[in-house]
Amino acid sequence: MFKKQEVQSYDKVETILGKNFHVKGNVKASGSVRIEGYLKGELEVQGNLVIGETAVIEGIVNASNVHMSGKVIGDLHVDGQLKLTSTAKMLGDIEVEKFIIDEGASFQGNCIMSSLENIQEEHDLQLAGQDT
Repeated sequence: MFKKQEVQSYDKVETILGKNFHVKGNVKASGSVRIEGYLKGELEVQGNLVIGETAVIEGIVNASNVHMSGKVIGDLHVDGQLKLTSTAKMLGDIEVEKFIIDEGASFQGNCIMSSLENIQEEHDLQLAGQDT
């Protein structure tokens, strides 16, 4: 019934925004990013994003994969895998392909969990079933 999913590796981080990082505005980055500070605004990462335990993000977050231990207040759009660790606090809607949540994590919002391919396949099967 459940398949064991491959866990993303977040070992190599190219950009680190430390605990003293505090910004209001939009941030765009490519490669892997780790945030430990505060961000109010939109965050777009074309790569892996690590949201550390001390991080607070208020706004929309877009990334390829996310490993979250801190707090996000806003919507989260993840192309691949999202992992909420036991210290994570998520207040907002999530759109993701793969979702891992550890015991103790908090999540309040809605979650859409699917890939576009799966949606199209399901739609095609439903239409095929209606034709018979």
